[in-house]
This record gives sequence, C-alpha cells and structure tokens, in this order.
Amino acid sequence: MFFLHVDPTDVNDLPSQRRRYGFDNLDFAFESHHLIKGEVCAASRDLPDYAIAAIRTGQYAGEGEIWKGSFHVDAPAHDGNAPP
Repeated sequence: MFFLHVDPTDVNDLPSQRRRYGFDNLDFAFESHHLIKGEVCAASRDLPDYAIAAIRTGQYAGEGEIWKGSFHVDAPAHDGNAPP
C-alpha cells in the first residue's frame, strides 16, 4: 500500500469530512493504479482541483512505513536529483 496525502493551500478547499485532518487522503494499492512499460513501473492518481501546498507520499506494510518523502510546492525538491 502507498499513502498519498495532499495538503491544500486553504484547508477550506477540502471536502468537509477531511478538514479536521488538514489533508486529503488519496492512499492506494499499487495493483489498482499501476502502469508497467518495459523496465518502468509507475503509479498514477488524479490530483484534486484545489491549489496544493504540499504532497506527502510513501509506502507501508503491516509492520509500518517502508519509505516516505514529501514535496512542498513553494520549495525546491530535496531528493538528491535536483540542484540545490
């Protein structure tokens, strides 16, 4: 399973049932949202229409998180691939 949490720039843009959490939960199972083409595996999810401040994602199993990462829209990515 993968988690995909989307933080809006304005919490009031979230569906009412998500406002108390402060983010949209778009968690998914890879098997239902995947694309495999040659050596490339990717997952695809539609993002909401509201302005996004940050995206937090990762993978978890029964014992907990395997990995996680985040991207803040107003800051450069720090994933080792982007220049500082």
